[in-house]
Amino acid sequence: MTPASRPRAVFTPTLIAAAVAGLVCASALPRAVAQSAWTSAPPYADMARADWFNAANWSAGVPGAGTAVTVNLVPGTVVGIVSGPASAASVDASNGTLMVVEGAGRLDTGLFNLGSSDGRDVQTLLRIGSGGIVNAARFVSQGGGGTEHTVSLSGAGSALNVAGELQIGRSGTGMMQLDEGARVSAGTLQIGQASTADGHVLVIGETPVDALVAERIVLATPGSTLEISRAGTAPLVLGAAISGPGRLEVSSPVTLTGDNTQSGDIVLGSTLRVGDGANAGSVTGNLSGFGRVVFDRGPGRVAYDGAIGGSIAIDKENAGTLALGGAHDTDGRTRVLGGTLLVNGALPRSTVEVAGGATLGGLGQVKAATVRAGGTLAPGDGGVGTFAVLGDLALDPGSRLHYDLGTPGVPGAGDLVTVAGNLTLDGSLDVSERVGYGNGVQTLMRVDGSIADNGLELGAMPTDFTHAVHVRGSTVELEVSGGAVGTNQFWDGGGTAGDGVVAGGDGNWRYLEPQWTDIAGRNAEAWNGNMAIFQGRAGAVTIDGLFDFKGMQFRSDGYRLEEGSHAEGSLPGRLVPQLPEAPVRVDAGVTATFNVGIEGPGGILKTGPGTLVLAGRNDHGGVTAVDEGVLRAGRANTFSEASHHDVRRGGTLDLAGHDQTVAGLTVAGTVSLVGTEPGTRLTVRGPYVGQDGTLRLGTRLGDSGSLSDRLVIDGGVREETRALKAGTVSATATGLRANAAASVTGRTQVQIVNLGGLGALTTGDGIEVVSAINGATTTAQTTRDAFALVGGHVDAGAFEYRLHAADAQGLGENWYLRSSVGVTPPPPPPPPPPAPPSSGGGNPQPPAPPPTLPPAPAPVERPAYRVQVPMLAALPAQLRESDLTMLSNLHQRSGAPQAAGDGPPMRRAWGRVIVADPTLAQRGAVDPRSEMHLSGFQAGTDLWAGTAWRAGVYVGQLEGKAQVQGFASGLWGAIGRTDLRSRYIGGYATFAEPGGFYADAVLQFGRHDYTAQPLAALPIEGKGRSTVASLEIGQSFELGAGWALEPQLQLIHQSRSIDEALIPAAVVSQDSANGWMARAGLRLKGRIAAGEGVVEPYGRINLYRMAAGADIARFAGPAASTDIASSASGSAAELAGGFSWRIGPAVSVYGELGRRFALGGGLRSRASVQASAGVNVRW
Repeated sequence: MTPASRPRAVFTPTLIAAAVAGLVCASALPRAVAQSAWTSAPPYADMARADWFNAANWSAGVPGAGTAVTVNLVPGTVVGIVSGPASAASVDASNGTLMVVEGAGRLDTGLFNLGSSDGRDVQTLLRIGSGGIVNAARFVSQGGGGTEHTVSLSGAGSALNVAGELQIGRSGTGMMQLDEGARVSAGTLQIGQASTADGHVLVIGETPVDALVAERIVLATPGSTLEISRAGTAPLVLGAAISGPGRLEVSSPVTLTGDNTQSGDIVLGSTLRVGDGANAGSVTGNLSGFGRVVFDRGPGRVAYDGAIGGSIAIDKENAGTLALGGAHDTDGRTRVLGGTLLVNGALPRSTVEVAGGATLGGLGQVKAATVRAGGTLAPGDGGVGTFAVLGDLALDPGSRLHYDLGTPGVPGAGDLVTVAGNLTLDGSLDVSERVGYGNGVQTLMRVDGSIADNGLELGAMPTDFTHAVHVRGSTVELEVSGGAVGTNQFWDGGGTAGDGVVAGGDGNWRYLEPQWTDIAGRNAEAWNGNMAIFQGRAGAVTIDGLFDFKGMQFRSDGYRLEEGSHAEGSLPGRLVPQLPEAPVRVDAGVTATFNVGIEGPGGILKTGPGTLVLAGRNDHGGVTAVDEGVLRAGRANTFSEASHHDVRRGGTLDLAGHDQTVAGLTVAGTVSLVGTEPGTRLTVRGPYVGQDGTLRLGTRLGDSGSLSDRLVIDGGVREETRALKAGTVSATATGLRANAAASVTGRTQVQIVNLGGLGALTTGDGIEVVSAINGATTTAQTTRDAFALVGGHVDAGAFEYRLHAADAQGLGENWYLRSSVGVTPPPPPPPPPPAPPSSGGGNPQPPAPPPTLPPAPAPVERPAYRVQVPMLAALPAQLRESDLTMLSNLHQRSGAPQAAGDGPPMRRAWGRVIVADPTLAQRGAVDPRSEMHLSGFQAGTDLWAGTAWRAGVYVGQLEGKAQVQGFASGLWGAIGRTDLRSRYIGGYATFAEPGGFYADAVLQFGRHDYTAQPLAALPIEGKGRSTVASLEIGQSFELGAGWALEPQLQLIHQSRSIDEALIPAAVVSQDSANGWMARAGLRLKGRIAAGEGVVEPYGRINLYRMAAGADIARFAGPAASTDIASSASGSAAELAGGFSWRIGPAVSVYGELGRRFALGGGLRSRASVQASAGVNVRW
């Protein structure tokens, strides 16, 4: 970009040195008391005539500190050559002016306004030459046309010092250029004016490194630019805080030390250094071009989340940490020369080199990487993470790897590096241990290409363990052994001893036989009782004898540990843990099965995300803990009855449908009894401690006799007493003693899995899911908070099941699922008091005994229907009401008919708007009530019109909302809202004769969309269709004086179909009542002349009788269903008043307002407002 290519604002290096003095001077100027305008016009005989100090050039003499100066001459004027000290209160140079300040010239002023503020195309220029200084409190370059620069500073000592705001470009494009020793200083340099003007500032030539000093630089518009293109290699230092959407162009070295928030692009053709080696300097905009960006911050962490593109090279220097986010497309190289570079985004085209003393890490990806001696590769960002190299990774001798490692075999528990290319492995490894670190094999790297293994040495490692690095196939692994678990041994029963391969596979685990090896497969060893690792080819490992162990890890899927066959030469196989919690780690995606039993006083700790299946005869007395993954039962009664089972967060104890008994249970994770059929029992003969974990039970949700999984808390301890009799006969007696520890404490979430239940009404206690026997307690008689149902309820068919403590009478410690709610009716009124004793003669009578109070009524069980039931039960009635609102009657729909003899027959086009607020209360299983609001339009036209007959079509649409109430969860109340949209097309044929008789037949088709939104449940969307046929007749009888009485009769038949709806655990179908409705009406109408038109007011009373039976909402499961009936029959009355006003021979308007009242029946239909208004045009 050249200076002549567009108008520019210019900075020169000399300006900054004089900034402070100018600011002080300008701010101290006195208030203006006079005005003086430049009056001398060109051509000048000599330049002296343009001298600022020539009094002849001014309207009121040479300006002073209190004078406001105005310069407004024709383009090309050379005015005000300031060659000595000058001052003014303000300067307004607004047209055709070249002001020159040079030599010993100095101009001190308040506001300096340069250019036309009204946007005229002018060439108002300011040139500050060598030695010239302009000091201003505020400087505004309005901008304007022309090819020369608005502000130009050039030459040694030239300076522009602005105490406050220096704005380049306000009403037009402003330009400023600094060259050859110029300096500019300002409080705020604003380039451009938001939404009105752009600005451009160019720094070129031999300007000093501090040529531009400001507290803030605002690039106010996307078109505003700060361009640095200086001579020399020393960088221009910008300490200002740069902001705004404008653009920064760097063609010579620049150092940013301000707190920058600029969002515009930064185009590099040179070096941009961010930071001063300490704690200053930042960048936020996107970088493009072909230069170099250097991040040079001191200690601490900074982030750059922009995008670096083009061919920009990236250097990270100094001791701080740079977190590089975002996606970067640069193909320039990246060097980490100091501190830490965290690539958390993507550098897929940049090769990274890590120098000595520097660190590369993060969670992102790079094209390739080389780590030099003394450099470090540390995947992750302050924690565990994965770092990806898309090409080759080279670790030089003396380089370092730093890993955070936790539980072996658990994805995400340890750092990982993936290499898509080739790996050169060298240097040393440092490890920081995290939770779960211990014996086993950790994967450090996965490599797609080749591995050149030059040996990775061990550096700083966790104590108490022995470590070894191995390359196995395409992975680099760390073997951890020692500690409490001891040394590692790898199963090699199916391989050849000492062949350098850990084959795994089938085999017999026997005493003193060398089925074990090290991680490299170099040695053949007998079992040493410590840590067993199973990898390679999975197989069946038959255990012959009792074998101690301190830990196990399964790295391959499908291993089975089998019990010996007890045949000659084969001992019963058993495993004996030697630690209170001997870890059994199963890696991700791996399932291992123990068909062998575990015995002894020790316990096991299931770790790793895989699945361990227990199917042996286990009777160990230590804890069975599940820390991660799944511990599953492979058969009934495989869990040790002597072991307390501790299910921790992240772990799952899965009975898989097999009955089990345990000595105690702690639930912080998940305990699942669910199998293919309900009925599984988990018996706990000791303390049950809920720690906000989850208990999953399978239940066939139906009536009270339905099968369900069950948690049983047993307060009795079985004791066997054996008595020896004569000879070899013996007898055994079994008894129970109380176990006070068998109680439930804490809290547990219960999740019910419906196993084929269709939903039904429970009676009595309900479905038992938690049992307390032999004196055990469950809080059912105290706080009742040990168990809570996930989501508060579970649904099946039409019913909602909730969890209840104690039986139906409130007794006992069991817990039940019920789809009914006990409701106590109000007590009967007390009997009247006895009559007072008689006070007449004779013996006094004793007072009458007090009346016997009637017994309190027994609670009544009410079904607990799910919230969707009343919502969907109300739907057919809502659609029926929409159909009838659109159908209406002849006079509501199109106004008064044209009778034969009432002028020549003419076709009509008509339309009306409709508003109605009906309320529908239906008797039925859930007593739904819908408070509706309907609004829409109807428009039609005659297709044929004769003397007495006419026929036509109409279309219409109604939007509706219905607030629905009904019985749900055993209570009646608000349960949700339904939104309706109905679209109609209909046809009609109307007959009218002069004697006042008319007949109107209508056939109407509707299509409906609905969205039912129950409270605290997912919305239900569906569609429907309807057909309505109507025949209406009426006969008018004249009463005299323009009034007539018109009896009416209308017969309507309706039918509709509604699509099935899917809700959780049910399919809902609608059997909408299709039936008849009759209307009998009496209309009193008048006829009043109104100018050229006629007004026909009327009042009407209607009686409605709906005989449609009941609407059925059917909630179906796989093999049964529940029908919810709601009445569709009832009676109503309607009062309405309306008019038809024939404005002229071709146009009439009509309207009606009415109200409907419920009279009786199972459907009570009323409406607070029914209104419509329309226009009828004859043609």
